Amino acid sequence: MVMKEMQNMDESLKEERVCLFSKNAKKVKRLFRSAFPAVEKIPFWILRLFSLRRGIDFLSFSGGGVFVGFTYLVSYKKTTFVLYLATDDSLRGKGYGSRILSFIKDKKPGQRIVLNIEPLDDKAPNAEQRRKRLAFYEKNGFAETGYVVRDSSASYDALCCGSSFDPDEYGRLLSRLALHLAPQKVEKKEN
Repeated sequence: MVMKEMQNMDESLKEERVCLFSKNAKKVKRLFRSAFPAVEKIPFWILRLFSLRRGIDFLSFSGGGVFVGFTYLVSYKKTTFVLYLATDDSLRGKGYGSRILSFIKDKKPGQRIVLNIEPLDDKAPNAEQRRKRLAFYEKNGFAETGYVVRDSSASYDALCCGSSFDPDEYGRLLSRLALHLAPQKVEKKEN
C-alpha cells in the first residue's frame, strides 16, 4: 500500500488505495453506507472488485492520522468520472472535499472531470442540500453541462470541470463501468 502525501492548505492529506486490508477500509465502508442513499449504492464488494480494473482508483484520504474521506474514480480516454466522493460528517465544511477535488484535478491533468448530482427541485425533501451541493461543485470549478444521466431509477445532472464535456465518451465510460449490463443514457437536458 503506497501512501502519497498531498500538500494543500495548512496540513497534508495522505492518499491510500482502498483494498481488503487497507488501513481505512472499514471506515470507508462505514462512510459509504451512511453517505449515499440505497438507490445510489453499488454493493461495496463490487466496488472493491472493480477497483482492480485498469482505469479505476478507489482512494481514501487521511490528515493528521485522522480519516477524512474517500473517492471512487473511473477513467476512460480523456474523461474521469467521480462516481463517489464523501467526507466524514464531523469534518464537513472544513475544506477537505475541496482538497480532494484539487487532488483529483492534479492526479488527472488534461482530463475532463465529470460527476453527477441530483437535479435542483424545490419540491424535493432535500432541496436545500441539492442547492448546497451544486454551489460546492461550482465553487470548485465544475459547471452544468446541459446533460442528464438517466438510469432505470432516477436521473442526475452531469457537471464537468476541465475540457468541454463529451456526452458520447461519457456514455461509453458509464457503459463500460456497468459491463454493458445496466443501461444508462446521457441525454440533452430538457428545460
